[in-house]
Amino acid sequence: MSPDMMAKSWMSFWVSVRVRLAESPNETSSGVAFIATRKDTEGRPETLGVVCAAADPDNASAEFAIIVRSDLKGQGLGSLLMDKMIRYCRDRGIGQLIGEVLKANRGMQALARRFGFVVSPGLEKEVLSLSLRLG
Repeated sequence: MSPDMMAKSWMSFWVSVRVRLAESPNETSSGVAFIATRKDTEGRPETLGVVCAAADPDNASAEFAIIVRSDLKGQGLGSLLMDKMIRYCRDRGIGQLIGEVLKANRGMQALARRFGFVVSPGLEKEVLSLSLRLG
Protein backbone atom coordinates (compact mmCIF):
# COMPACT_ATOMS: atom_id res chain seq x y z
CA MET A 1 0.00 0.00 0.00
CA SER A 2 1.41 3.42 -0.95
CA PRO A 3 2.03 6.05 1.78
CA ASP A 4 -0.79 8.17 0.33
CA MET A 5 -3.22 5.24 0.45
CA MET A 6 -2.23 4.57 4.08
CA ALA A 7 -2.80 8.23 4.91
CA LYS A 8 -6.20 8.22 3.24
CA SER A 9 -7.21 5.25 5.39
CA TRP A 10 -7.15 7.46 8.52
CA MET A 11 -7.85 10.90 7.07
CA SER A 12 -10.36 12.05 4.48
CA PHE A 13 -9.64 14.84 2.01
CA TRP A 14 -11.94 17.28 0.19
CA VAL A 15 -11.19 19.93 -2.49
CA SER A 16 -9.68 23.54 -2.43
CA VAL A 17 -9.08 27.38 -2.07
CA ARG A 18 -6.90 29.23 0.57
CA VAL A 19 -4.26 27.83 3.00
CA ARG A 20 -4.45 28.58 6.72
CA LEU A 21 -2.44 27.06 9.58
CA ALA A 22 -4.36 26.47 12.76
CA GLU A 23 -4.03 29.35 15.22
CA SER A 24 -3.78 26.98 18.17
CA PRO A 25 -2.82 23.33 18.18
CA ASN A 26 -5.17 20.43 18.79
CA GLU A 27 -3.37 19.44 21.96
CA THR A 28 -3.50 16.44 24.27
CA SER A 29 -1.48 15.97 27.46
CA SER A 30 1.51 14.46 25.63
CA GLY A 31 0.80 15.11 21.96
CA VAL A 32 -0.04 17.89 19.58
CA ALA A 33 -1.20 18.17 15.95
CA PHE A 34 -1.21 21.16 13.61
CA ILE A 35 -3.54 20.89 10.64
CA ALA A 36 -3.25 23.00 7.50
CA THR A 37 -6.71 23.65 6.07
CA ARG A 38 -8.51 25.77 3.52
CA LYS A 39 -12.14 26.13 2.51
CA ASP A 40 -13.42 24.24 -0.50
CA THR A 41 -15.68 25.84 -3.11
CA GLU A 42 -18.69 25.18 -0.87
CA GLY A 43 -17.05 26.67 2.23
CA ARG A 44 -16.28 23.36 3.91
CA PRO A 45 -12.88 22.87 5.57
CA GLU A 46 -10.39 20.86 3.56
CA THR A 47 -7.33 19.18 5.13
CA LEU A 48 -4.13 19.83 3.20
CA GLY A 49 -1.50 18.53 5.58
CA VAL A 50 -0.91 17.50 9.18
CA VAL A 51 2.10 17.42 11.47
CA CYS A 52 1.87 15.79 14.88
CA ALA A 53 4.22 14.97 17.72
CA ALA A 54 4.01 12.97 20.93
CA ALA A 55 6.44 13.77 23.75
CA ASP A 56 7.75 11.36 26.32
CA PRO A 57 6.78 12.15 29.94
CA ASP A 58 10.01 14.01 30.77
CA ASN A 59 10.07 16.03 27.51
CA ALA A 60 13.47 14.61 26.56
CA SER A 61 12.15 13.83 23.09
CA ALA A 62 9.05 13.87 20.94
CA GLU A 63 8.32 11.64 17.97
CA PHE A 64 6.81 13.43 14.99
CA ALA A 65 4.95 12.49 11.82
CA ILE A 66 4.02 14.71 8.89
CA ILE A 67 1.86 14.27 5.83
CA VAL A 68 1.04 16.61 2.96
CA ARG A 69 -1.54 15.88 0.30
CA SER A 70 0.15 14.50 -2.84
CA ASP A 71 -0.93 17.26 -5.19
CA LEU A 72 0.53 19.89 -2.84
CA LYS A 73 3.97 18.36 -2.25
CA GLY A 74 6.96 20.51 -3.17
CA GLN A 75 5.07 23.80 -2.70
CA GLY A 76 6.27 24.72 0.81
CA LEU A 77 3.43 23.41 2.96
CA GLY A 78 5.63 20.71 4.53
CA SER A 79 8.16 23.40 5.45
CA LEU A 80 5.46 25.55 7.08
CA LEU A 81 4.15 22.61 9.09
CA MET A 82 7.63 21.45 10.13
CA ASP A 83 8.67 24.95 11.17
CA LYS A 84 5.52 25.35 13.28
CA MET A 85 6.12 22.01 15.03
CA ILE A 86 9.80 22.71 15.71
CA ARG A 87 8.98 26.13 17.21
CA TYR A 88 6.19 24.62 19.32
CA CYS A 89 8.43 21.82 20.65
CA ARG A 90 11.26 24.27 21.46
CA ASP A 91 8.82 26.50 23.34
CA ARG A 92 7.64 23.47 25.33
CA GLY A 93 11.23 22.63 26.34
CA ILE A 94 11.38 19.36 24.41
CA GLY A 95 15.01 18.35 23.93
CA GLN A 96 14.87 16.44 20.67
CA LEU A 97 12.50 15.77 17.80
CA ILE A 98 12.72 12.28 16.28
CA GLY A 99 11.04 10.39 13.45
CA GLU A 100 11.45 7.83 10.72
CA VAL A 101 11.27 8.06 6.94
CA LEU A 102 11.33 5.49 4.17
CA LYS A 103 14.57 5.50 2.18
CA ALA A 104 12.49 5.98 -0.95
CA ASN A 105 11.01 9.24 0.38
CA ARG A 106 13.71 11.62 -0.88
CA GLY A 107 11.46 14.67 -0.51
CA MET A 108 11.04 14.13 3.23
CA GLN A 109 14.74 13.45 3.64
CA ALA A 110 15.54 16.75 1.91
CA LEU A 111 13.00 18.62 4.05
CA ALA A 112 14.48 17.14 7.23
CA ARG A 113 18.03 18.04 6.22
CA ARG A 114 17.00 21.63 5.44
CA PHE A 115 15.80 21.94 9.04
CA GLY A 116 19.01 20.45 10.41
CA PHE A 117 17.85 16.91 11.18
CA VAL A 118 20.51 14.22 11.32
CA VAL A 119 19.53 11.42 8.94
CA SER A 120 20.95 8.01 9.90
CA PRO A 121 20.28 4.32 9.24
CA GLY A 122 17.14 3.03 10.90
CA LEU A 123 16.46 -0.30 12.57
CA GLU A 124 14.85 -1.67 9.42
CA LYS A 125 16.51 -1.94 6.00
CA GLU A 126 14.17 0.48 4.17
CA VAL A 127 13.86 3.04 6.99
CA LEU A 128 16.02 6.00 8.03
CA SER A 129 15.98 7.68 11.45
CA LEU A 130 15.65 11.45 11.81
CA SER A 131 16.73 13.45 14.84
CA LEU A 132 16.95 17.16 15.62
CA ARG A 133 18.36 18.60 18.86
CA LEU A 134 16.11 21.44 19.99
CA GLY A 135 17.81 22.64 23.16
